[in-house]
Amino acid sequence: MATIERWFSHFDIATLLIGAVVGAVFGMFLSTWHSYYVTRPNFVRHGNGGGGGQIKTVSLLFTNFPRFIGLRLSPTTLFGKQIHGLLSLGMVVDVLPARQLRANLYDVETGEHVAELFWQRGQKYEAMIDLASGEQVGLVTFSRHESDATHYYPFRPAADGTFPQTILSDGCFDQAKKFEIRIQHLQARKPMVIPIRVFRRFTGGLWVETPNSGSLL
Repeated sequence: MATIERWFSHFDIATLLIGAVVGAVFGMFLSTWHSYYVTRPNFVRHGNGGGGGQIKTVSLLFTNFPRFIGLRLSPTTLFGKQIHGLLSLGMVVDVLPARQLRANLYDVETGEHVAELFWQRGQKYEAMIDLASGEQVGLVTFSRHESDATHYYPFRPAADGTFPQTILSDGCFDQAKKFEIRIQHLQARKPMVIPIRVFRRFTGGLWVETPNSGSLL
């Protein structure tokens, strides 16, 4: 007890008050950082996909990734021998759902809205979804009929939200064209913008290209 009293005797009231205020401010900063940054949706595009059959499609793949808080060390190799693999020290935190996700297609040259795009989860296609932490979804961009390698369309599902048996979109393109996909959800400060263009390769097939990736339609 005497030791504690001697320890406190080194501090005056002003010092203790300053320490309390600084501690409170730091605590508020950590709370705000955790609630705003750590748990906000982490909506990331990470690949392409496609579909076959009579209706060909190309999709972009997205995941609302949980966040890792901590330290990651890349694998270390010395003189051709691996010293250690990937090391992680920390924790994985679930993020909030990305709510009311919508995607729209625009013509780059004119700036005009072309079509609303649809998200695919299983056999269901929806124009607006909520995406939970760790959940993956596909965004279907363009489609064409198997027997027609010239014309392509913004994908549109059947009226009941299932895969169409025929091309249902009114919009039709037969020339190389540049588009822009704008994706928005409630928690996003600004839309995610993805350039996308369709052109014919020298082999004759239609190619859908986005930054760092492409797929045959």
